[in-house]
Amino acid sequence: SPLPWIKGLKWGEYVGSPSAPDPSVCFSQPHGERFGSLQALPTRAICGLSGKFCLMMIYSKEQGVRSMHSTDIQWSAILSWGYADNILRLKSKQSEPPVNFIQCSELHQ
Repeated sequence: SPLPWIKGLKWGEYVGSPSAPDPSVCFSQPHGERFGSLQALPTRAICGLSGKFCLMMIYSKEQGVRSMHSTDIQWSAILSWGYADNILRLKSKQSEPPVNFIQCSELHQ
């Protein structure tokens, strides 16, 4: 590992890699929530998620000309939890409210 205090880190192409150019801000927008995690997508985009959110995706990966790969997202949704009614909610369209997905027993919390 290039940094002994981080396990699993490997040299390669990533933001901040010493072998890559200095990173630059390409998008900045105030957000009401703190991000719990950043998730790198196969489309080379990054998604910021709140603490009790999970991104679910179905995507296709097609091989094109000269070994160039194209990744298309076929479906995506945000799964959220931590509500007082113990229901996991799934939101697949920005213009629609989330739907109840699974109700959890209080014993499983």
